[in-house]
Amino acid sequence: MKAELPHDRPVLESNPESAKRLVAAYPDEYRLENASAIRADNRWSMLLRQLGVNPKPGRWTGFPFETDFLHERFTPSGARRLVVVENLGAAILVEPGGWFTGPRVIAFCAIEFDDRSLAAWQRARDGLKLTRISAGTPDPADRSRFTISETLGDITGTWEYHLTDDDRITGRLLDAEEFSRKVEAAAKTSTPSTRKTSP
Repeated sequence: MKAELPHDRPVLESNPESAKRLVAAYPDEYRLENASAIRADNRWSMLLRQLGVNPKPGRWTGFPFETDFLHERFTPSGARRLVVVENLGAAILVEPGGWFTGPRVIAFCAIEFDDRSLAAWQRARDGLKLTRISAGTPDPADRSRFTISETLGDITGTWEYHLTDDDRITGRLLDAEEFSRKVEAAAKTSTPSTRKTSP
């Protein structure tokens, strides 16, 4: 519940040379996937097995996507959850165990993004290559909120997420229009990406 992801390096790096260096420096943490270095958190993979969920290729299992966020969050009414986000747009919620029960997965869900953020993100992704995703950060002032940063070219945007009372995750791109304008300006001299993510 108190897991900390590394903030001195990305959880996804798509620059081929940087990706190779990450895998060489941290062979137990990273692997190459389509020339990108991705970090699927080993603790999360172990917990999945303990919960009886077999990690396999797919959107909901921690493989082959990177682990973007792994930490406890609380619903607005105070229910405690382990929240895991992969590939920016897929969430898994785990209810912690109590005196007589063990932890259990209670939701596999696509994160619900607002249309404005999705439109801005799509315009950006059409123009610039995804460079990296940084590990998410829980908000100490709002127990339901956390953020994840994504860099396209040299432009970084921040995704804001909230856990709801009905165990959904909502998300939006902060300063969506400004982010989109910066990316569109930079895209004129950049090569389109072949790496897909799924907000």
